[in-house]
Amino acid sequence: MSGFRLAQLQYFCQVCRTGSVTRAAEELHITQPSVSAAIRSLEMSYNVMLFHREKNRLILTQEGTVLYEGASKLLEQSEALDRQMYDLGRRLSVIRIGVSPMISVFLFLPVFNRFHSLYPEIALEMHEYGSIESEQRLRDNELDMAIVIGNSQVEKEFRWLPLLDTSLLFCVHRSHPLAGHRRVRIQELENERLIMMKATSYQTGALVNQRFAEAGIKPMVLLHSNQLTLIRQYIQTYNAGAFLMKDYIAACMKDDPEIVGVPLDPPIQIPIGLIQNPRTRPSQNASVFLSFLTQMKKTGLPGTE
Repeated sequence: MSGFRLAQLQYFCQVCRTGSVTRAAEELHITQPSVSAAIRSLEMSYNVMLFHREKNRLILTQEGTVLYEGASKLLEQSEALDRQMYDLGRRLSVIRIGVSPMISVFLFLPVFNRFHSLYPEIALEMHEYGSIESEQRLRDNELDMAIVIGNSQVEKEFRWLPLLDTSLLFCVHRSHPLAGHRRVRIQELENERLIMMKATSYQTGALVNQRFAEAGIKPMVLLHSNQLTLIRQYIQTYNAGAFLMKDYIAACMKDDPEIVGVPLDPPIQIPIGLIQNPRTRPSQNASVFLSFLTQMKKTGLPGTE
């Protein structure tokens, strides 16, 4: 794929994230016609429409959703390769850490910022995977460690460092009929349109689906996606609901007050911790990061303060 097409995909993804050609152009520091031309070129090349335009808002079409998810992964891989080669050139020791997009928002990014300020010579490389995929990549030595949702099997198989506990909320637009409820039972969601995480997410594969199965309910799933921007857009546009972590909603509430999180009854508790492959020995820099994380947990991790 040419660098020109990668640039077009970058412009397209920025429009998806901001919901506006104008805002995307401002954040990319390019002209608005350049962004518009890139969108038109992609639509003509693939013979599809990528957006519906409603009341000055851009809404992804089904084809646009497919392209956004694929392009996001492609750009992430391109950026990861770029960072890796840059780090190799500077002879930095990179610590590869798997973490889900949701956990990265309220936990990894604050941890990364504090660690980098203390140890700028040690590079942390974040790979966004669901917990199940992170576990497998750790087994295959494609990661050095991962921050995942814990369970008895994970804690038995890997070296486990518990970090914090959170819970799942049922998240809807503030105009949704359930938005004013103090709590919601899974039985009340039988006829609700839902956005669910993909099967690589332990959150959906073993927790939420298990709760539906116990209630004898087949959930009405509108979309499977791990793209948080897309999930929040679907909540607002299609009046759907999604299961998101309490600490993620708390971190995003100031940026997205339109979304309300309703506790589940009974709650679904989420233990979060860091895992390592017990068959591999951590590098010196990985040991520094583990010591830092252990100390930071004592003084107060995000979500525990």
